[in-house]
Amino acid sequence: MSRDSCNFMRPMNTAHHITHLLKKIQEFQVIKCNMHHERVVFNANRKPVYRKTANEYFFDRVNLCDAKLRKQRLGCAHSSVNQNFAKVIDDLAQQLPKKAQQILRFKKQCNNIVNKIYQLDHEKGQLEHDLALCKLTPDTHQENQLEVVSKLLKHRHGILMDELSVMKSDIELFIKSVLNNTH
Repeated sequence: MSRDSCNFMRPMNTAHHITHLLKKIQEFQVIKCNMHHERVVFNANRKPVYRKTANEYFFDRVNLCDAKLRKQRLGCAHSSVNQNFAKVIDDLAQQLPKKAQQILRFKKQCNNIVNKIYQLDHEKGQLEHDLALCKLTPDTHQENQLEVVSKLLKHRHGILMDELSVMKSDIELFIKSVLNNTH
């Protein structure tokens, strides 16, 4: 094989690999779950299910989404999906060294959004704990205040998930643009 044919083959392989990365990115999903997994389980009498140690309550939580689903759901705080997405972005940056700076900006923006989602997830978990405590000690005033905060957290989560969805779409469009310009 001549030197010229080797140079011809590399861009084609790169384009093929970039197309593969685009498909991998498209497989990721952004689902607005409202952090359902942080909710406390209630029994038939509408009382939270818990166990208690000397001074602390531990409330049972609803099950996480199926592990197969979590592997594809960006923003999930309970899987490695976000790291896997970042690895695909890193691979893309390696394939497109001239575009690496822009690609890494996308990655940084995604990571910032995901970190905010993680923080929100922790806040929601604590809030659900506090709401469950209100159910054990009938404090309707505190419970009503916490319900308002819960709605705000869900709203913030929705905004962050929208931002993540837009970022994912921007990355997909960027890749499609690069692929269109390489042919």
